[in-house]
This record gives sequence, structure tokens and C-alpha cells, in this order.
Amino acid sequence: MSPWLLAFRHPRLYTPKSPMLRLLLARHGETEWNVSRRYQGWGDSPLTPTGHGQARLLARRLAAEPIDVVYASDCQRAWQTAEIAVAGRDLVVHRDPAWRELSYGEWEGQTAQQVKERWPDLFAQRGADSENVAPPGGETRLQLRDRLLAAVERLQREHSGQRILVVSHSGAVGLLGSWFHTGAVAQRSDYAPVNCSLSAIGWLQDSHAIEFWNDGAHLVEQPEN
Repeated sequence: MSPWLLAFRHPRLYTPKSPMLRLLLARHGETEWNVSRRYQGWGDSPLTPTGHGQARLLARRLAAEPIDVVYASDCQRAWQTAEIAVAGRDLVVHRDPAWRELSYGEWEGQTAQQVKERWPDLFAQRGADSENVAPPGGETRLQLRDRLLAAVERLQREHSGQRILVVSHSGAVGLLGSWFHTGAVAQRSDYAPVNCSLSAIGWLQDSHAIEFWNDGAHLVEQPEN
């Protein structure tokens, strides 16, 4: 898989070697609910053996990347992926609920077909307007956006000049890709990363650039046993 190379908003001001902040974003490895195609959200489905192997391949991909700080969602599939990805380094994985996936509330653990059968009207409404319509007990995509942008702002305040790895989730990483590319909350599938792919955003003052997005080239290799 080739990297998706992108640069936006005053890209000439950005050089990967000297950003005020460089953010590496990774999605967690494959989980049991990924395999059975269930809504995960804040649920804690464990990594599969394939997911553990993907995390080891991510570690190999990151071996040449300088990293100062590591954050992960406090869902186990994210922080376990992060711990595997930086194993052997003198780095602590900070578990932060701000980096969780969108909450699907009562839909978590259900398949799309099960949700459609039980909540047909709400399922259709959310399909037409996920920015403003939430699953019962869950979040809208605009609420997810606000939570994630607040988390990014904290990184900018607390880690200026540093290189940060964040391991999060498909919906969360995909939303940030959409927002920093277009300034809008696009449909999840437009920017959704594959398991254990890597993306990078850099900032210089008030300008930013996406260095690459959903880079999964390292996942073509076979995981080590």
C-alpha cells in the first residue's frame, strides 16, 4: 500500500524536519469485533493474534521515527497496540480517554444488521446525518470532533516542539484527517485508516500540513511469530 501524500494550507511553510509539533497517528490493531464487524466505540474488544502481529509491524515501521511522547486511548486495544509499538524504548504510554473512538452507546457490540432491525428509523436518520444524530446513549460526529480538537490543542500547549505518537481508533483518526484536510467532518469511510496504519501531521505556528495519511506499506510484511 503506497502512502497517501498530502499537503494543505500554506504547505511551503512546513518542512517535516522542523515542525513546532509533529503528530503521528496510528489506529489500533485488529480486534475480535473488527472481525465480526460489530460497532466497537468505547467497548473493549481484545486484539486478535493478527492485531498483535500488526502492532509488531507498526513497531518496526516506527523504529526510525524519533518519538518524545506517547498517548493512547484508554481502551485496551489502543494502549496495548501502543505498548507493543514502542516496546524497548524509554517511553511511557499515557492513557487518555479523550482519544477514544466515537461512543456508539447501546449499539456497541451489535452488528449493523442488528442495529437496523432494532432501530430502523434512527439507523436511517444517523446514516443521513451522523454529524448531528447520535446512537442512543452515544455521541454525534460533531461531539467527537470537539473532543478530539480539544485533545490536539492540549498537545500543542503541553508538547510544543516535540514528536508525539497517538494510538487511537478508525473513526477518531479518520475524522482528524477530514478536518485537517478540508475543515469539514466528512463521512468516516473517506479518511478511515486501516488497522495499524500510520499518518502524520505537522504544525508551524498557525499552519499545518498532512505529511502522509493511512500509510500501511509496513503491513505488507508477514508478522513475526
